[in-house]
Amino acid sequence: MALTNPEGPDVYPYKLIGSLLTRTEKVFFIALRMAAGKRYAVFPKVRLLDLCRNLDGWTDTAAFNHVSQKHVDFVLCDPDTFRPVLAVELDDRSHLRARTRARDGDKDEVLRTMGLGVYRQWVRRSYDPAAIARGIEDQLTP
Repeated sequence: MALTNPEGPDVYPYKLIGSLLTRTEKVFFIALRMAAGKRYAVFPKVRLLDLCRNLDGWTDTAAFNHVSQKHVDFVLCDPDTFRPVLAVELDDRSHLRARTRARDGDKDEVLRTMGLGVYRQWVRRSYDPAAIARGIEDQLTP
């Protein structure tokens, strides 16, 4: 499907967002970066598809589509190699709904299949970076 614009081919309806993160996500991101310190690099809004390897070999379109429209809130990576170490999800009240819990469970299973753990944090007004760091280490310790 071609994008058509009555004002001409060089004029598109796209507008830049004010911030990549919501206010709630920004508050947590600051605490998460403090918790990560120099040990991990923190990346927001990473698509599941970008965490998968060997997608060119996938012949199952359903498997591709299953992850192509999903993302994780944050990913912690090794700061030297950028290898993903842990997915981090920020959960609000919407995650109490059965449908959202089912999607969360599915996403967690996809991540586990890849060998990537998940740290889930409930939304709060403020965060203790030391507590987040302990939660991260708990997820990374077998």
